[in-house]
Amino acid sequence: MCERSLISLPELAPLAAKLDFNGPMEVLDAVAMIAHCNIFAVSDDGSCAALCPSAALLAHSCLPNANWHFSSSTRFQLRAARDIRAGEEVEHSYLQRERWCARPHRRRALRASKWMLCACDRCNGREDARGFLCARCSVGTVSLEGSEDAVRAQPCSKCQAQISGADARKMETAESNLEAEVQRVDDNFGQLATEPTMAKLEATARTLTQHWLKARIYGMLFEVHKARLEWAEAECCARARHAVASAIFPLCSSVGAWQREDIADAMAGSNAVPPALFLPEDYVQGLQQMHGSNLRPRGSSYEEARQRFPELAASDRADQASTRDGRAVLQEYLQVYRELLTVYGNEHAHLEQLAAKIGAVAASLREPCPQFPQSVAQALGGKASVGKGRGERASGSRCEDEAKRQASASKKIDLEELD
Repeated sequence: MCERSLISLPELAPLAAKLDFNGPMEVLDAVAMIAHCNIFAVSDDGSCAALCPSAALLAHSCLPNANWHFSSSTRFQLRAARDIRAGEEVEHSYLQRERWCARPHRRRALRASKWMLCACDRCNGREDARGFLCARCSVGTVSLEGSEDAVRAQPCSKCQAQISGADARKMETAESNLEAEVQRVDDNFGQLATEPTMAKLEATARTLTQHWLKARIYGMLFEVHKARLEWAEAECCARARHAVASAIFPLCSSVGAWQREDIADAMAGSNAVPPALFLPEDYVQGLQQMHGSNLRPRGSSYEEARQRFPELAASDRADQASTRDGRAVLQEYLQVYRELLTVYGNEHAHLEQLAAKIGAVAASLREPCPQFPQSVAQALGGKASVGKGRGERASGSRCEDEAKRQASASKKIDLEELD
């Protein structure tokens, strides 16, 4: 732990007066640091946080075996992300989106927020998020390790080509420049995400393999194509992003499930489902300002768009998903639902929203709406029950049974047993 002050001593005086604290300012500073390092965010915007004494004792890992969240009733819950062996320490991640980044970024984020240098198994192992396409064989991956004077490159995973220190430093410089450009575009997305700029970023992404910047670029491209109602291109970008992100961080997580939800949304758009049924109201209003009342799908077919993404051409899942019918759309949404059940159990508001979305999309596609666990069905007032249309109730019941099985497979961890 780094020794530093969270708040300067002069700034502590108003806080001390507000708390009616008459002790030494150093004590108040220490209390503020303890709270800062141990609180859990309850709201996404950071306006609400909680200090949970038992949960605060949990160790960090950049590849954790457990996920935490606050339920709809604002109760802290911890769930296993994978099977945990008897006697194995339960760990969660202090990071959120940074867990998909490379080791230097994860460590920098943890040092800034928790004042710690991470030494977990992942950080002490080989780098898993800085892969470049080998310039010699154009097939294998060359991974960067370290930074600045200590930077080096691993031999190509395919042809075993050795990379000199000078070439490794050039790769790091290119990587740094690309990160700056991606951040610049992202900070001013509405103005800078022009077609030439995004085409250049897309071309650069093809020189990367398992790299966190590649996933980020594909995420930006997804947003561009979604805004243009180019749903086939949007789906390809979403699938490519999810493929890269899943290779970097293979465990089930809420962010991974939301990336899959983007895939399902794009598939729904390709099947001419009205955007109002699967996108937020304010986003739909923005689309109407751009395109008028005609929000029909545009752009290429999925098969045409997929040719631009070599990651998808070799993917069995993508080949199977080339069936572009309503059932495939619902199956993708159901997979999102199952993954979120694994992360959250059935006590999270987004599950209710997702169930309502699936019901609306199913009705638009004239497909049977699947059943969901009883607690969600009750919260929806029965809207999540099986609907009429092609198919039988048994199909929805099987989905419900599978969802319950997935939920039970994700064990809720009793923090009291960890004390």
